[in-house]
Amino acid sequence: MPPPFQFRGNDRRSQNHHPKPEFTFRYSRPPTSERPLLRSRRETTPDLLVAPENGDDKPALKLHNEILSFYYWVKPVEYEQIVRADLIERLQTAFQSRYYGVQLRAFGSFASGLYLPTADIDLVLLSSNFMRHGIKTFGERKGQIYAFSAFLRNLDIAVPGSIETIAHARVPILKFVDKMTGLRVDLSFDNDSGLVANNTFQQWKSEYPAMPVIVSVIKQFLLLRGLNEVPCGGLGGFSITCLVTSLLQHLPHGSMSQNLGSILMDFFEFYGHEFDYETVGIRMEPPGYFNKDARLSIEDPNNADNDVSGGTREIALIFKSFRDAYRLLKERMVYTAMAGDQNNSILESIIAANYDEYTEQRWQLRQIFQTHPRFARHDDEKSLQTSFLA
Repeated sequence: MPPPFQFRGNDRRSQNHHPKPEFTFRYSRPPTSERPLLRSRRETTPDLLVAPENGDDKPALKLHNEILSFYYWVKPVEYEQIVRADLIERLQTAFQSRYYGVQLRAFGSFASGLYLPTADIDLVLLSSNFMRHGIKTFGERKGQIYAFSAFLRNLDIAVPGSIETIAHARVPILKFVDKMTGLRVDLSFDNDSGLVANNTFQQWKSEYPAMPVIVSVIKQFLLLRGLNEVPCGGLGGFSITCLVTSLLQHLPHGSMSQNLGSILMDFFEFYGHEFDYETVGIRMEPPGYFNKDARLSIEDPNNADNDVSGGTREIALIFKSFRDAYRLLKERMVYTAMAGDQNNSILESIIAANYDEYTEQRWQLRQIFQTHPRFARHDDEKSLQTSFLA
C-alpha cells in the first residue's frame, strides 16, 4: 500500500510532482480573482450543487465547499481548451495533407471536459472508408501503424524521441508529446467506440450535475496513488465516471439538491465496504446490477458486450484505497466536529499533495496562448484575461 500523502509545500520532489493548488482548500468557492483566469464566463454555482445551510452538520457542509473549491480550481479553463483544440487542428491539417478525406476526432476526458490539467488527449484517426461504410482501413496492419509513426516523426510536431508505437495491442495506438505545448497525445485508428461514449458523458452531466465534480476528486485521488492508468492496471476515466454515475443513479437524492460531501462519503463507503465486485457487475443502461464471477465488471452503456473495466487489474488495491479514504475522511470530520476546528481542511486528508505541475502546465499553455501567432484571433479573450488580472 502506498504511504499516506502529505502536504509538502513547494517541494518539487514530492508525490510525483502532482501539485497543491495555490490556494489552501477553502470553505467556500474561491473568488474569481483567485481562480484560474479566463473561464468561459463569470460562472455561478449551479443551484443543484449548493448545499443547504444545515447547522447540525457543519463538517459535511465544510467538505461540500472544499470539494467545490477544488473542482473550480482544477476544472479546465478556456485557454486550455483553445490550445488543446488547436493541437487537434494542427494534427488534422497535417494528416489531411497526406491522407485524403480523413478526420481526427477527440474522445475521452478532453471531449467530455472532465480532464485534469496534465491529462493526455485521446484522439482517433478515421478513414473515409470507415466513416462511409464502417469498414476499418487504418490500423488493421502493423506495418501501417509504423508508417503513421514515421509520418508523424517527419511532421516536426512531436518532441523528438517521444513517439511510442504500440502496434501489437488489441487497439493499436501511437503515443507522443506535442512539441509546442508539451501535452501528451494517444492516437488510435478507425474505432468509434470512444466517440459514441461522448454523447453518453454529456447526457450524464446534464442529468447529474454532481457527477463531474465527484469525478474530478476521484480522478485526483487515484492519480496520487498511481491507480488511474489502465495500462498499469488502474481504473480509467470512463470506469471512474461509470462508478460515480451508477452511484448517483441509485441514490434517492440523485437528481435533487445534494451535499457533495455526503455524496463523496457515500461513494467511498459503498465501493469500499458494501459493493462486492467479485459477484456483482454494474449495468449503466438501464441502471442496475447483475450477477457475475471473479473481477470488477462494468457493462458499457453503448455496447453490452464490452466490459469498460476490462483492463483494470489492481481492483483489490483500488477498492481498499476507497475503504481507507472513507476512514480518513470520517476521522477528520469527527475531529472537526469535536474540536470545532475550522482551519484544517477535511479534503486534504485524501488528496493532499504538491500541485506545482498543474500550475506550471497552465502557465505554459497560457504563455503559448498569449504569445503564439496562431492565437491572435483570440485577442478579445486575452483582453478579458487582462481585465481579470487588473
